[in-house]
Amino acid sequence: MVELSPGASCRSGHIEPEALLLCACCRQRFGDAHRDAVRTLCVRHAIRWDRLLAAAIEHGVAPLVGANLENLEKAQGSDHLVPPETLLRFKLATLRNRAAKERAGSATADLLAYCNERSLPVLLIKGIALDHLVYQPPSATVSVDVDLVLGVQHDEIGKELKTGFCEFVATLERRTGWGWEYEWFTHHDITLNGLLPVSFRRIWEDAVAIQFRGQAAFVMSPEDLLIAACISCHRRRYLRLKLLCDVAETVARYPELDWDLVWSKSLQYRCSTIVYAALVASSSTVGLETPLQAPPRPHVSPAHARLIRSLFGQIDRRILEWGTTYAAGRADWSLLKTYATLRLDQLGPTLKRAMKKLTRRRRGTGRK
Repeated sequence: MVELSPGASCRSGHIEPEALLLCACCRQRFGDAHRDAVRTLCVRHAIRWDRLLAAAIEHGVAPLVGANLENLEKAQGSDHLVPPETLLRFKLATLRNRAAKERAGSATADLLAYCNERSLPVLLIKGIALDHLVYQPPSATVSVDVDLVLGVQHDEIGKELKTGFCEFVATLERRTGWGWEYEWFTHHDITLNGLLPVSFRRIWEDAVAIQFRGQAAFVMSPEDLLIAACISCHRRRYLRLKLLCDVAETVARYPELDWDLVWSKSLQYRCSTIVYAALVASSSTVGLETPLQAPPRPHVSPAHARLIRSLFGQIDRRILEWGTTYAAGRADWSLLKTYATLRLDQLGPTLKRAMKKLTRRRRGTGRK
């Protein structure tokens, strides 16, 4: 859970108060304990509000953090802790995100109508699915794209239908200003570009039919939704708060999760250590409502589980620097930690791919 005695952590010099405050506000259920933790931080430390806002925006959680800071101010009454101009800037960020989410939601409904008329089943995944299933309101966190999986193989439909679909998606990209990522019966973000043998056939068999703004669609089962959220954490080095929130909020949204099924599917998809690391990182950074237990064997070995708990069992002290670290593609400690969540047979292909990417980047900047 998030440290509720933040003063001691700050005095140790490991975690900055803005990082602790940010993590404490990354939750939909902002209770008295979290308000007390934030209040203590504000009283004991001179919070750099500009840095906090910039980090919240970078991590994709500004609307959620802003709502909880406003909640705190209402509880405080006339004794203000958060500068009014900071609350205003958070509110403006929330309004911009709400408008963007509305455009994306309307466009997604139009795409579903287009596909339903042509008997193309659509699986909503990642952000757009979490907005519909987990977050209330959907604008609580920030997204910049819509991810879909088409329920047919690429070679199972005609060229004319494929061309028409691609052209229609292009119009939605121009209309929303967002990216639209879709694949036929797979998705590279979920398979980590082919590294994980994720069975989309099984995902479709377990998928749940829903109505999205009056249009038929499918979403993953709660267990697959959680696994996919954990894989997304791996892609962003278990540092991006929006993704850690996705994991924690999915666990909170589905208290009836079948954990045996989560682990059996993770074993089948060869991502048990990735899932366990995401759960540990989410628990230590933003908190899990369900107590975290070690996964049963043979999903993660005891030694690997201990290593993961050691690496991800506390808030990363560089969490405020996530944007510059990840955007620069730096081969730093966060990347090494991420590699530690892979199986030995997955590490070789991953390192090879990383070296190719580094070589291309060096060539692009004129380095030899």
